[in-house]
Amino acid sequence: MEPTLEEFRDVFSEFSTISDGRINYFMNQAKKEISEAYFLESYSHAVYLVTAHTLIINDPSRAGKGTVTSESAGDLSVGYNANTAVEEKNLYYSQTQYGMQFLQLQKSCIITMNVI
Repeated sequence: MEPTLEEFRDVFSEFSTISDGRINYFMNQAKKEISEAYFLESYSHAVYLVTAHTLIINDPSRAGKGTVTSESAGDLSVGYNANTAVEEKNLYYSQTQYGMQFLQLQKSCIITMNVI
């Protein structure tokens, strides 16, 4: 199923203040980077996670911050960890909860082959 702006907004309502144009831009970039053949029925979810991740990473208020380790809503409290012990190739995605979910989804889609 093709990822859509409408479904993204339904699932990720926390981005309700972000313009359609901005979301569509990052979603189109994610579609170019993610293989539908690799993710199969999880393709749309993978695109949405990468889109959400990229929207947060490109939020100017997060400039220079590390991985979000805790969040609160009342009286706004956010904790960051600048020294995350993750594989270098996964460092980019480890910076947000959505990126970490994407990495987990990616791991679950790995196909292993047994040689007989």
